[in-house]
Amino acid sequence: MTFHFSTLHEAPDPPFLKGRGWAGHGVMVLVVWLITFVTFHGVLDNDFISFWDDDIYIAENELIKDLSASGLYRIFSTPDNNHYTPLTTLSRAVDYRLFGLEAGGYHGTSLLIHLLNAALVYILILFIGRHYLVAGITALVFAIHPMQVETVAWVTGRGQLLGALFLLGALIAYIRYRKGRRLDYWIALLLFILAILSSPLAVVLVPFMLLMDYRFERKHDAMLWVDKLPFLAIAIGSGIFALSNVQSLQTDQPAISFTNGIFYASYGLMQYILKMWAPYGLSSYYPFPAGGDLPVIYYASLAVDIVVVGGALYVWRANRVLIWGLLFFGAGIFLFLKFSFLNPYGDYVMADRYVYLPFIGLGLITAVYFTKVWLPAENSKPVWRIPAAVVLVIWLVFLMVTAYQRTGIWRNSGTLWEDVVTKYPTAAKANYNLGVWYYERGVLDKAMYYYDQTINYHREHYKALNNRAIIHLSREDFSSALADCNRAISLNTAYADAYYNKGSALLRMGGDPAEAMENMDQAIKLDPGKGLYRYGRSFVFYQLGEPEKARADVRKAVELGYTDLNPEYLKAIQY
Repeated sequence: MTFHFSTLHEAPDPPFLKGRGWAGHGVMVLVVWLITFVTFHGVLDNDFISFWDDDIYIAENELIKDLSASGLYRIFSTPDNNHYTPLTTLSRAVDYRLFGLEAGGYHGTSLLIHLLNAALVYILILFIGRHYLVAGITALVFAIHPMQVETVAWVTGRGQLLGALFLLGALIAYIRYRKGRRLDYWIALLLFILAILSSPLAVVLVPFMLLMDYRFERKHDAMLWVDKLPFLAIAIGSGIFALSNVQSLQTDQPAISFTNGIFYASYGLMQYILKMWAPYGLSSYYPFPAGGDLPVIYYASLAVDIVVVGGALYVWRANRVLIWGLLFFGAGIFLFLKFSFLNPYGDYVMADRYVYLPFIGLGLITAVYFTKVWLPAENSKPVWRIPAAVVLVIWLVFLMVTAYQRTGIWRNSGTLWEDVVTKYPTAAKANYNLGVWYYERGVLDKAMYYYDQTINYHREHYKALNNRAIIHLSREDFSSALADCNRAISLNTAYADAYYNKGSALLRMGGDPAEAMENMDQAIKLDPGKGLYRYGRSFVFYQLGEPEKARADVRKAVELGYTDLNPEYLKAIQY
């Protein structure tokens, strides 16, 4: 069989799409699935990632714990932590019903969805690339690339997996609609709605549809836009709704200037392209550069992007398949770049999870070039066939091994943030999260070390100051605890924990009970729903000789769900 690179878009539909050749394509998909499962099976032993949303969306999420009729109503009528993604919430609720809080079951579901997505990528690229080898390589690169580990191994990434599942199905249905199957238009619209209900990121379907029109050389007429209108209306509505929710969550995030946003975006784009073919230095967190000035590479990246992307568009201008791959990547990644007017929030310059779908485009480019060498044009000698195959196999094995290793890094919060600290020692978030990780396990020396590191690199980290004060309290170093609490309060006058811990320090060091009471009162005023504060204030009332008020605070603490009660203290206040 001869592979004509220059006329690829003129080839007929592959037999699979006409109802023939199921066995061969089925074998290809099974091979992709097998390699992907071997690569990712380690996630089945992983835990949830606390301090990074898994606790919020799973362990502490009441929405997923009720699958009754009323529970389903709440899932579809209530935003989940300010994100309206009811199908994703429903999938977690089903997992909770089946597995409780056993993390392996959730990871198994995510891996299964990823495998289904790989099969859909294979089918999609059969339409686009017209060759089983192109489709197989693209699907395999999509499935085992180490930058995909974050989306698969992070339970919170479920929305992106589900959204991709329905979005890929919608794209395939849209292609079939363009080939004359009118029913598939409505199937595509239904799948798009399901994608939006899984993840607001599915809004990229509309530009993807336009790329399909480009790929198949659709005539530029009014209908080119008319049949997009329902999709566009849904995309705009869901986008506005999602942005309003995200903004309400991000009020304490650092602002990004317009100029810095441009260079963050250009640097991120350059890194995504480089890491596609050379996935080095991967991390679950890529912090902004330390210090006030951007490194030279950030400024240079804008010129690099212009040269690389512009050059590729010029060189490939006659080949719709390669242009489609590049534009698919660009359309998919655009909304995630750190332009201040599109994605102005967060304290990271890029994230692996953002390339989950966009890498299909770059994977297609890779597959087309290999297939061109493997199946050269007629009357040409396949001189580079074996070397190309060797290079491809070595690269795929490298991707597979790297991805497998990264599944181990996602074992738990400790392994994850240790990896980040290794790569970015000055990252305040990573040091702080490690401090919390070790504190919760009673390893106070290590917790103190990472809190110290956090404060050294980010002197205004009031949470680290407060948590360090708690360790000082446990060691009866009350003066250090007070100093940290005072500093935390000066940095955030609305931080209730710091007031509570300051009150505790004053009380335990034998200070003025009235001052301790003042701080306890302020903590309760700022967060009246926290039972710990009521219980702590009851000790102040007891010391002031007001046992009735102490008992009232204990009752309120219990009412608010606080259970760590001291029996001897309860006896003393005659509770």
